[in-house]
Amino acid sequence: MDRVTVQVDPDHYRNLFGTAKSRLVELIRNGLDADASKVSVTFDRNMLGGIDKVVVTDNGEALPMDQVEATFGRLGGSWKAMASTMNAGRDLLGKRGKGRFSAFSLGSRVEWRFVSSGPAGKVAMTLRADSSSPGDVAVEVEPALELPIGARVTAWNTPETAGAALGGGRLRDAVLLELAPHLIKYPDLEVWIDGDRLDPSPYKVRTQIIDVPVASTPLPVEVQVIEWSRDFGRDLHLCAADGVTRYSTGPGIRAPGFNFTAYLRWDGFAAGDAVLADLWQEPGATVLEAAKEALRTYFRQRGDEVKEEIVPQWISEGVYPYDSQVEAGPTEAVEREAFDRIAVFAATTINEGSTQSRRLSLLLLREALESRPGSLHVILREVLNLTEAQVDELAEML
Repeated sequence: MDRVTVQVDPDHYRNLFGTAKSRLVELIRNGLDADASKVSVTFDRNMLGGIDKVVVTDNGEALPMDQVEATFGRLGGSWKAMASTMNAGRDLLGKRGKGRFSAFSLGSRVEWRFVSSGPAGKVAMTLRADSSSPGDVAVEVEPALELPIGARVTAWNTPETAGAALGGGRLRDAVLLELAPHLIKYPDLEVWIDGDRLDPSPYKVRTQIIDVPVASTPLPVEVQVIEWSRDFGRDLHLCAADGVTRYSTGPGIRAPGFNFTAYLRWDGFAAGDAVLADLWQEPGATVLEAAKEALRTYFRQRGDEVKEEIVPQWISEGVYPYDSQVEAGPTEAVEREAFDRIAVFAATTINEGSTQSRRLSLLLLREALESRPGSLHVILREVLNLTEAQVDELAEML
């Protein structure tokens, strides 16, 4: 077989060419869904530092020769839509059947190479296509005695806008956050981008899945919260039940002192890519609001838990600026409540210092609340290193 023709309607073709980040994630998911334990992304750069070529490799079960037309010739009829787990037992990450062709967002000329085992030994099947006629795919088959089992996707002539989007550290963080639930659930998986492994474990503080009852939909709704030790920014990922992000937005809640990402999973988001339309009509609007309320409840409880952990710690260290043995009067009780909220909010920064530094920071905070309210913003920014956004969020909370 020398060529195959991709059978897909024009609207589906247009949907293949998305953002560089989203399409790179699709290729990574494709490898993971092929039972790969390792997926690597590398970039070839030109003399000016721009990206000319993107290569995605994995060690999964490569596409067998007899499935070429099933996968490349009928785009949109993905086998994943009829399955929920892979041979290795991991959850599937996609069901829309266009992951292979996502490479056209990364370069105008694309080559797919699949090395698989057959009756006569290992065989390498190479497919090539150009963005000017992506439905015309050339196929070449040859023995592959020395090549490892797996897949490699190479995209040449990377567009300048795509190269700029792929070239920075923000890409790694964005891909890490999108894949974090899967990487946490399966910690042995390895995903590498430009020599850096995407590993959420050093930053993960806590994760929890919350069932969200919504009477207006028969489909299950759940929210997964991942708390981080570093500030990745806060996002709410709108996902289908398979965990694939359809859209991400701000969480729309206040959670002072917490760095987190939330993942709302509901199969009502799986019908198409027009997720925003789902949020303006029922039951999507109710699902979103119920998820936000679940997040508000969760972080109220977490705030109380953190306070119960940190304040006794400060008391035992002798850095807490109130006498815990003396019952506070009405005025001091109000001041202490405000103090505890602010101090717990900034606890990560406060606890980075020495015992003497913690004592001084907490004392300055108490004095500002009691007698120098005008200096509170200065202390929050200059002493506790809070950002302006964090100061504003704290002001709203108080």
